[in-house]
Amino acid sequence: MQVFSQSFIENSQLNQFVVTPFIIHMLSYWIPSLIFLFLDYYLEKKEIIQNYKIQHKGVVWSLYPKTIIVVLVNQFVITLPALYVLKDFHQGFDDPKYSDISWVVWGSRMFLLLALSDLIFYLFHYLLHHPWLYKHIHKIHHEWKAPVACRALYAHPVEHLVGNVFPFYAPLYFLELSWNTLLLWMIITSVNTTCVHSGYSLGYLKNNKHDLHHQKFNVNYGVFIWDAIFGTDYEENSFGSDSEDQELAAPWKKNNDVEDDLDQDRSVKRRSIVRFNSNITIHE
Repeated sequence: MQVFSQSFIENSQLNQFVVTPFIIHMLSYWIPSLIFLFLDYYLEKKEIIQNYKIQHKGVVWSLYPKTIIVVLVNQFVITLPALYVLKDFHQGFDDPKYSDISWVVWGSRMFLLLALSDLIFYLFHYLLHHPWLYKHIHKIHHEWKAPVACRALYAHPVEHLVGNVFPFYAPLYFLELSWNTLLLWMIITSVNTTCVHSGYSLGYLKNNKHDLHHQKFNVNYGVFIWDAIFGTDYEENSFGSDSEDQELAAPWKKNNDVEDDLDQDRSVKRRSIVRFNSNITIHE
């Protein structure tokens, strides 16, 4: 009987502190991703997607299958085991004293959580643009020059662990927040990263800055305030010329892999222009 009770408690803790957050993460990530996927398909079928996409480009559908597989591998091979390893850490949040705080205290802690998480993400993201790290780890994330929602976690497993999972958890060691707040934080970050990578600028979804990062490579590393503080903030109403791409392409002086990516992107643009011009018929 004692063995059964112990097993029941362990399974209950596993469900609460591992399975539940993983399901919440998956739903918060894939529901908006599928909504944007349908939007991509519908607007492209109507041939009006360029009117809504920030970079005025269509979707590279050939990259979608690989993207979905890589993201699912990251979620099941990196995120899920991380949740299991951290289940004892999760239990510490299930303390009534963390729920018995004022809205002012809760709001200030959430602001600190956002600021610290984005700072850690910014620093790791900037570091990943070092030529060696970019070539061997971060380059996969930049295969999409015009982002789509579901590729937010399309990354090398090492990058997913240190650049996505670690920035999410690290500030939580210093802030006293409830278990429900942690789950809310998981929903916010999962939904936000899909929206930021959606490639759309609709209503409150003003994601021009992150699209500019994917086009120019060494600007807009963060999400919150740190680009403005560290001088890497960059914004423009329309996407710049190739010469501007070249000027902004090397945060670590010279990054041949970044320049190769820019050359490849410009080649795609030129082929698109040639195909467009070849389809023009002049009627007299």
